[in-house]
Amino acid sequence: MSSSISRALLLLAGLCSLVPGSWAEDLNHKDGAFHDHDHHEFVICYNVFYNVFDLAFAFYREPASWSKTTNTLLSPISIVTAFAMLSLGARGSTLIQILEGLNFNLGVVSEAHIHQCFQVLLHIFQHPDHQLQMTIGSSLFVSDDLVLMDQFVQNVKELYHTRVISINFKNTKHAKKQINNHVEKESHGEIVNLVKNLEKDTALALVNYISFLGDVMAFFILPDPEKMQQLEEGLTQEHFNKILGTIDQKSARIHFPRLTISATYDLRSILSTLGITKIFSDEADLSGVTEVASIKLSAAVHKAVLTISDERTETRWATDLDDSAWENVPTIKFNRPFLLFIREENTNIPLFVGKVLNPEQH
Repeated sequence: MSSSISRALLLLAGLCSLVPGSWAEDLNHKDGAFHDHDHHEFVICYNVFYNVFDLAFAFYREPASWSKTTNTLLSPISIVTAFAMLSLGARGSTLIQILEGLNFNLGVVSEAHIHQCFQVLLHIFQHPDHQLQMTIGSSLFVSDDLVLMDQFVQNVKELYHTRVISINFKNTKHAKKQINNHVEKESHGEIVNLVKNLEKDTALALVNYISFLGDVMAFFILPDPEKMQQLEEGLTQEHFNKILGTIDQKSARIHFPRLTISATYDLRSILSTLGITKIFSDEADLSGVTEVASIKLSAAVHKAVLTISDERTETRWATDLDDSAWENVPTIKFNRPFLLFIREENTNIPLFVGKVLNPEQH
């Protein structure tokens, strides 16, 4: 039994198997900072957010392949939120490419419904009663010699709770400092030095960030080393649902390391794997952002920071067991590279996906 579990995909904190029809039922049992109005609004948005699970694994594969010696960490929902926001200013094939690349079925849901659902989600995340110690945000910086469209500025503020900021990109050193100071302030000092470089012809830049410290509902996956690559390539939501069925009745004593990890990515290469390319090219149509039709997205930077500092390094994971029964259950030690998948407990939204090679590597 010990051997089979040590090679299994381990589930901590009792996750539920998620299929579209089960979200509403699952949310009914939550007792956190989920108010009646939020609950109703979010339930009707499940068809918008469920696809983020499959996107999580699609986002993960590209950066995970870049290095065999560094951690991989990114936030699927944070990235999707940022580009859903930017789609407010996209038009024509650029708009379609963004929304379809993010797996939104425009034959089933309207653009208005998509944006309203992100408004609800951000309201839940940012509510004062929310139990997560999390900062999540996106900001758009536009060259100060361009005239912004009033409707775009208003929609970004009302739906995504952020601002479009005019900036002088001609002085790239000063612009970089201004962007980093803004993000550091908005993230309460959690995200620093986000932007390292800016191209000289930058006219539009998007920064996206998330920082998390607190309790989580999470998958932690400890595969055999030789199976790591095969597993990474095959990750899908369907894959995880099958895993849940195989480990539901197992019990284990878990030794898990404290984590302090972070990663920063240029999103252009990651999103190109989803077919989202026009917005970064001269073919971009962002005429909903500014009157200048030739503007494109020159920089898109994402940073994720994850800290799990629970004083307890041992967790018991099981169904109902009395104390004497624990003497016979196996012990699982996370002392080699592992994958992680973390979701927010009230909404089931995937907050992070990643690979941990060094739990103290920043």
